[in-house]
Amino acid sequence: MRRAMAVGGALAIAAMLTPAARPVVPSLVTASVDLPRHSTIVNATKRAADYYRTTYAHTTLLPKAGWSWATYSQGVQALYRQAGDAAYLSDGLAWGRSNSWHTTTREIDPDLLKAGQTYFDLNAIDRTASLAAMDATMANDLAHQPLSRYDWEDALFMGLPVWTRWAKRTGQVAYFDRLDALYAWARDSGATSARCRGRTVPQTGLYDAAQGLWYRDCTFVGVRDSRGQPIFWARGNGWVIAAMAQVLESLPPGGPRAQKYASMLRTMAARLVQAQGSDGLWRASLADAALYPEPETSGTALITYALASGIARGILDRATYLPAVARAWQGLTTISLQPNGFVTNCQRPGGSPGPSYLGHVPRIAPTSTSSGTVNTDSPPYCVGAFLLAGSAVARLPNNLSTGRPVTFTGQQVGHEARRVNDGDVTTRWSAPGFPKAVTIDLGADHLLTNSMVVPYAGRAYRFRIETSTDKVHWRLAIDHSTTRIRGSRLDDFPSGAVAARYARLTVTGVYATATIWAGIQEFAVY
Repeated sequence: MRRAMAVGGALAIAAMLTPAARPVVPSLVTASVDLPRHSTIVNATKRAADYYRTTYAHTTLLPKAGWSWATYSQGVQALYRQAGDAAYLSDGLAWGRSNSWHTTTREIDPDLLKAGQTYFDLNAIDRTASLAAMDATMANDLAHQPLSRYDWEDALFMGLPVWTRWAKRTGQVAYFDRLDALYAWARDSGATSARCRGRTVPQTGLYDAAQGLWYRDCTFVGVRDSRGQPIFWARGNGWVIAAMAQVLESLPPGGPRAQKYASMLRTMAARLVQAQGSDGLWRASLADAALYPEPETSGTALITYALASGIARGILDRATYLPAVARAWQGLTTISLQPNGFVTNCQRPGGSPGPSYLGHVPRIAPTSTSSGTVNTDSPPYCVGAFLLAGSAVARLPNNLSTGRPVTFTGQQVGHEARRVNDGDVTTRWSAPGFPKAVTIDLGADHLLTNSMVVPYAGRAYRFRIETSTDKVHWRLAIDHSTTRIRGSRLDDFPSGAVAARYARLTVTGVYATATIWAGIQEFAVY
């Protein structure tokens, strides 16, 4: 990012590395890697979130409503939408309340808009997430903000997805029109920015059509690095392609307005996979990986998120891009993600390619009263990008149960059994008394290997999962009938792959909660 942020000596280790001591750049991708199970993907993502969330209470990294923490919070809410753990929703609501649902005044917009995107998404779940301040901010920007404020590539991720959401909120086409105008200006005229006044640049826009990549801002257009290569920043291009994915989330699929953003996502995806290392990770400089040969997590995670999102939405061909996503996720979870949940190899805040922090642990570990140096050695936006990537990759394993027919032994009006597998963790199936069961018909025999159960309000529901090929003979797959553990349960079947057409969830009771109601927000098998 363009703004300065205090990071102390976060990059001391990387800074001390001489070029000769730095890691050798892996060759371009050749080997094939399989995508892990859904349970494996989500559990790895949760490990990063659970480590980092404890550091927020004592962080000294400000502003808390700024673009860095806003990106982190967006990642947490993406994980909530995927895994359903009530703690992640609570984190988002607490973050918004601590900011009084305002954006920061310590940064120039469009950076300040990013918090509003998460406020909007939280408001869709909980109306206590106030949008009043953002309504005023967006109305003011619509009336007064010049297009030239979007003169660096980071701005696209921070601002563009918010315009689509306020178009939806207000019903005013003017917000969509401003979205298109801001994007077009950055793409075609961003190199004419006032920051390059008096300087001749070889093109008027930040997008280089010949390269299929974006310059960070006008000061990089036509400039070469110390090795004579053009400067295309991995994180910066990650911001752009992730912005395309997030804009498309709020546009009618296949509609004329969406086409330009889908086309850019496809073009950038095709170019970016050419720069992926054999370890699955991207380097800070896309055109000159040897300039900073260490892996870079934030750029990799943003690119991975966009590729996975594009596949899930049918914009990118699954057969073509899934191998790149699988390799990227393997690299992110074996190189970037440490066993304790610390995310490393993050490039510090800046505006161009640079070195990453390479430590396997923060310089100063967090304690019960201090965040240590976690938030500077592993900045919030980097972890947020990792969470966005994991949440998007988790959508790609074949969910065999969503939307399939459901039978039940009980249900509550308004919380019917069909909601248990609707793919939405904000809805639920409820039924009075124990035991209560739902059975999903998968339509044909499939090999099942893992499951997800999201309990209402994070309760420690006790349950078992059984499978059957004929709905007569049942086989026990998962038994949590004596559990005391709260939160979502992501389980691999101990017996391995099981052939089944039917999957049955039976809730037998609940631990340490005084209720007669069985309540499950989502039940899925993979």
